Amino acid sequence: MRYKLLTAEQYAHRLRLLIAESGTLHRRVRRLNDGRVVIGWGYGFHRANNEQIWRDAGIDLTTQGWEQVRAIDAATPAERPAVALALDKVLTEAEANRLLVAATRDHEVHANRLDMPHSDEKLAIVSLTFGRGTQALTAHHPLLEAVARGDRAEAWFQLRYNCWGNASDLEAGLRKRRLVESLVFGLYDDATQVPLEEARHVQQVIECHRDDINRIEQRFGQTLAGIEGQRDLIAQANRDYPGIVSTWGEVPTIREAMGPALRVLHAHGEPLHGQRPPAEPAANGQLRGTLVA
Repeated sequence: MRYKLLTAEQYAHRLRLLIAESGTLHRRVRRLNDGRVVIGWGYGFHRANNEQIWRDAGIDLTTQGWEQVRAIDAATPAERPAVALALDKVLTEAEANRLLVAATRDHEVHANRLDMPHSDEKLAIVSLTFGRGTQALTAHHPLLEAVARGDRAEAWFQLRYNCWGNASDLEAGLRKRRLVESLVFGLYDDATQVPLEEARHVQQVIECHRDDINRIEQRFGQTLAGIEGQRDLIAQANRDYPGIVSTWGEVPTIREAMGPALRVLHAHGEPLHGQRPPAEPAANGQLRGTLVA
């Protein structure tokens, strides 16, 4: 697996898109309608290590400002919101991005254990961990095992279909997030230049999981045969996350995701296991493919 590398600033900006796509930038400390006291992209002062996080983020404060942050840390949990309101700091957007990254360091635990560099792939794993909590995944989860051995296609499948959790009343929303995170992770090292061996492996992974894919897509997307599911979470994700779409493109259907691999296989005369030759890319640049059940 070849990582799509990012600079520290690109990583911070994209992490903000993934975690706070619909967020509002609060340049000053303010109390929200729900009572929370926040700054930046929803950074809360409930924790007792604010000074360390702010220093890790490289936030520039006056001597008085650092004294105020230390006072927040020293306060009781019940007192912290009121103490935080006294902090007189105006954040830039870049500072807010860095603060978000520093505040989510705990959620890099799995990615760091796998020595993942700053990359789109790491962003997807961190976003998943942020959403589900650091204890939700173990080192032996099929997703993390796939990343550890460099199996991008299997990791993509696990992230898109097998990591939503178990809160049935929230399943649709959680699966929508996984669609976005799998988009960020990517099914290919480079979808515009897919080697034959990679195309073969992508098809192998999809065929291996065909029944699970169709079962889930029948409920929330579009099946491998192009049959519309009961609910179109793919369209919802593309509508609800415009910043993510503008950066990484639209979430593909499973048929669209398979398009690059199938085109390569077809060009080399390889068997498509009952699948029709894939269509050419659409005029809007989206990579599309066609499959049959």
